[in-house]
Amino acid sequence: MGLLDRIDSLQEDIVNILSEMVRVPTVSPSGENYGEFVDNMKSLLESYELTYRFINVPQSYVDEHCPEEAKGNPRYIIEVKLEGGEEKPVDFNGHYDVVPGGPGWTVTEPFKPLLKDGKLYGRGSVDMKGGLASVLAAFIALKEEGVKPKRTARLYMVPDEEIGGECGTGWLVDHLDVTPEAVVIPEPSGTGKIWHGHKGALWVEVIVKGKTAHASTPWLGVNAFEGASKMAVWLFENYVPSVGLISSRYKFDLEGAERATAMIGGVVGMKSEGKINQVPGSVYFTIDRRINPEENVESALKQMKEFLELAAEKAQAEYELKIVHTMEPALTPVDTVAVKMVTEAASKIGLKVEPTVCMGGLDLRYYTVKGIPASSYGPGNNTPHMPNEYVDLDELVKAAKVFALLLQG
Repeated sequence: MGLLDRIDSLQEDIVNILSEMVRVPTVSPSGENYGEFVDNMKSLLESYELTYRFINVPQSYVDEHCPEEAKGNPRYIIEVKLEGGEEKPVDFNGHYDVVPGGPGWTVTEPFKPLLKDGKLYGRGSVDMKGGLASVLAAFIALKEEGVKPKRTARLYMVPDEEIGGECGTGWLVDHLDVTPEAVVIPEPSGTGKIWHGHKGALWVEVIVKGKTAHASTPWLGVNAFEGASKMAVWLFENYVPSVGLISSRYKFDLEGAERATAMIGGVVGMKSEGKINQVPGSVYFTIDRRINPEENVESALKQMKEFLELAAEKAQAEYELKIVHTMEPALTPVDTVAVKMVTEAASKIGLKVEPTVCMGGLDLRYYTVKGIPASSYGPGNNTPHMPNEYVDLDELVKAAKVFALLLQG
């Protein structure tokens, strides 16, 4: 039949595989349905006679590295392996956890997959269970055609990417039995683009301190909300524009994304219970600082602290800085094997793939920090995390063909 024709014949299988994945609400951080997902994948992989194994992330590691809400449920990694001819494998890495379904769905419910007008709707369909389905379709096509890949291929389905990936890819990269030649992460770049890097992030809480007092005698207290408000306004007027002057030389998917950003106020609240008739004694707000590939977390934090000191001085406020999450940016040069093998395979089916840098964060960084060439390429669009999330069947098929040709060599 031929490899590409075989993938065309597997379209119904791709839809069924992806639908089975979407039906399980593998929402992080709790991960309470990860076990059900693993059970479903066991049956599915066995039905296609694919070689697999399940890896349990040690509970002691989970307890130390996962958020509090995640510690009650096990973390599983699924390895699917296709033996090939060369010693060093090519790895695929994709996360099976998803964000909550959320409100606003009109086509279907979040975890009731629906194929309509060539689009499969459901939470996780594009971010990123669709990418996993495309890789599996490539494996199935190679196996059914009796084609031995040029390199051994390993697909790792991992948890927790949506909450930082420490108990998924973070653990995996330190426990690989063989270091891969290259890694492809089938995140939803779209089949016309390949992400060869991503921005980093610095998330903090700015906790402004005051002194409680009765609302009838506010002069006896120190209003933390007033201090926080003044600091935030000064930061909006001075810190945010200064961050925006930092520009990357790399190409991004959207115009303007080359600038570094600081978003203030994603979460605002009180550290202790408040009342309408009490002067607030502790108020906090968050800052989400996105970091360009030319920067790092250390330099971004240094800049932030300098501006916070100035803001506190202007507001005559006392504050404490709490780091919530950090993620270093990642970059793989476009002339490395992780990028070239994808673009060359795509060209065989007439796809011109443009290297860009992802605006968000990916598990890619766990590989690049170890010097392992990694890129991100998969079926995509602009609906991740949104109501009515969907993936095009045409994108799923094209990505599967690229992956199969990549492995065929």
